[in-house]
Amino acid sequence: MQRLCLIWLGALCLARPVYAMSLPELEADLEQALPVLIAEAEVQRSQAVRNQRATEQGWKFLGGAGLSNDILPNSEDGTTSGTSSVPTSVPGASSVVSAGTSTFQRLTGRVGVRYPLWGSRLTEKLALLAAEAQVDVSTAKKQIAKLDAQFALRRRYINYWGAQRKIELTKAFLDLEAPVKAVVTERKQAGLLLESDRLELLTAFSLARRNLAKLEAIQEASRMSLNVLTKQDLESFAAEYPKFPIPCLNDQQLARRIVDHPEMQLYRRIVSEKADGLQFAGHRSIESGLSISQDIYRQFPNDENGYNSYVGIDVRMPIDFLDTDRSYRDQASAALTMSRLGSTCAAGSCGRRRRNS
Repeated sequence: MQRLCLIWLGALCLARPVYAMSLPELEADLEQALPVLIAEAEVQRSQAVRNQRATEQGWKFLGGAGLSNDILPNSEDGTTSGTSSVPTSVPGASSVVSAGTSTFQRLTGRVGVRYPLWGSRLTEKLALLAAEAQVDVSTAKKQIAKLDAQFALRRRYINYWGAQRKIELTKAFLDLEAPVKAVVTERKQAGLLLESDRLELLTAFSLARRNLAKLEAIQEASRMSLNVLTKQDLESFAAEYPKFPIPCLNDQQLARRIVDHPEMQLYRRIVSEKADGLQFAGHRSIESGLSISQDIYRQFPNDENGYNSYVGIDVRMPIDFLDTDRSYRDQASAALTMSRLGSTCAAGSCGRRRRNS
């Protein structure tokens, strides 16, 4: 018996893997986890969209060019009405002059600015508010991705550490196979042990070898998962006993953790954005704008040059614009209700996860 104990202790002291890797060391590389990198790319995309929406606010440049065909009546003095000095008897103009009217072509270039009003302005503002909210939402999603990656890494690390400890114990047990075989064979030959009992004792070593293969497969799968999560090429390492922060010990601490959780921050931002949408839902159907422009033109065939300035307001709306605005408000109200209910559900599920973690 003393010899068996010495063999057992010696097996436990077998050489371990070359280097140790603690859980905090692996968690330091979570920024390189694929889900976190994807979430970071989404943050950058939403920031670019927000910047685009910001540049689209307010005044806009407008410009254009066109060719018009003007038919004007002739006045009694032989000139064309609406022009200052174009007689109908101009040589070479007879092809475009008919009885009582004259035809002219006008090439026009226009430059100016336009400012959106009413529904057009509200549409731009809502687009900017939605883009700003999306930046906050994508930032919260990145934090959620980091927490999910941390949870997955901790679970894989525990699996690796657990398999490592079981492998050590199993190998120590298998090291006893030869001396145990000798002992049970000796006892069987002495008539102190039945053959069936001897075989049953030795079967335990066969089961241990099978379990060892399963444990090594579990450890290898956990190591590969850790490589994916940290984007490292980890070789077989010695896992240390995993230590975790103290969980929430009472309902007050749990409530504070839930309020500060990124998932709840995400839903609060969505609710805020939908509330803004409801606030600005009215009069969106009335699209309008203030335009200020300067035209330069050249008129043919009399080769006259000129210019004019323009200030105007344009309006476009559905015939039944009141019902359209009501539909906008109903949509915004339903979206706000959905986001609030989603926030309530998220608070409940987040609380359950916190209690179970």
